[in-house]
Amino acid sequence: MFGVMFKLKKFFKDNRKDYIISFTTMLGSNIFNVIIPYLIGRIIDSIIRKELTAPLLSTFSIIFLVSLIVAYLLEFVWSYYLFTGAAKLQKECVKK
Repeated sequence: MFGVMFKLKKFFKDNRKDYIISFTTMLGSNIFNVIIPYLIGRIIDSIIRKELTAPLLSTFSIIFLVSLIVAYLLEFVWSYYLFTGAAKLQKECVKK
């Protein structure tokens, strides 16, 4: 296994930027994917405690929608860079 990784060292070094972008956007996507259930829990807690007002619901809704959109966009970016890197690797391996 380590022999394969050693052979791919140059490829990963040449495409470092793509993999750094992929990794950081993956982390961001995961953070936003955790925020969404947290917000749902806060909304349910507010309903149970009878503290949910229209402005609070609006605030939760806006944060919820923004989190969904940001999580989707970040997930698109990381998957794009990750799978583009895989396609580059496949193309490079076919050349050899």
